[in-house]
Amino acid sequence: MLTARATAGAPPPNFRRPTFRGGRAFCPGGQTWRGEAAKLPARPRRAEARCGPPEQTKRRGTRDWSPPARFFCWLLATVNLLIPGGYLLFGAPIGFGDWGDFERGLHPLWAWKIALTALGLAISLAGLRWGAKHLRSLVPSGGQGRRSAWRLTLWPYLTGGFVSMAAAAFNPTSPILIVTSAAAASFGGTCWLLWIGSIVARHPPNGDSPPPLRREPRWMVAGAVALALYLAVLGPGLPR
Repeated sequence: MLTARATAGAPPPNFRRPTFRGGRAFCPGGQTWRGEAAKLPARPRRAEARCGPPEQTKRRGTRDWSPPARFFCWLLATVNLLIPGGYLLFGAPIGFGDWGDFERGLHPLWAWKIALTALGLAISLAGLRWGAKHLRSLVPSGGQGRRSAWRLTLWPYLTGGFVSMAAAAFNPTSPILIVTSAAAASFGGTCWLLWIGSIVARHPPNGDSPPPLRREPRWMVAGAVALALYLAVLGPGLPR
């Protein structure tokens, strides 16, 4: 790892002078600084570089997020990829829900259905690949990683589905929305979560185990507040 910065001061204690060619700094160990190469000074005598392990050249401002925060961000990003992809994948071919209204009047209809279904499949596969890749950084190695992969995907899948159905029960429009919208969108759209758990469980990471994921009161309180708002505000539906 190599970092470089323009300065006129004295070099740091662990300074090892690199070579500069074409506005790029080359570390003595063969590593190359490939950051904002265009911003390197034209004259190497005004550049100062430091070579060392990654922990010595860590970017300033980088935060070490807690395991619950990392899991929350992973789940939020993954679900927000899987739901629209699944909605397209299953809703576009049969004209279900909003996609039925969108497709009305389009010509040729079969071509639009094929294109939208292919787009939904592409988004779903991207979410599947992204989710499996980044879930591996949250689970321990070995047999414990297999159990953890299932635990981190099965419970969010079931919880999200039942919470969505409970919220739909407050909708005054029609009880049929509980089945046609909430259950289909939640259990159907996020079923890829189970695939992600299966993939990671079959191929758990082999490296060092990450910090364990433990319950934290602040995340439990935040989840309870979000659940209450979801049921009380979004469940009945927003006024139009």
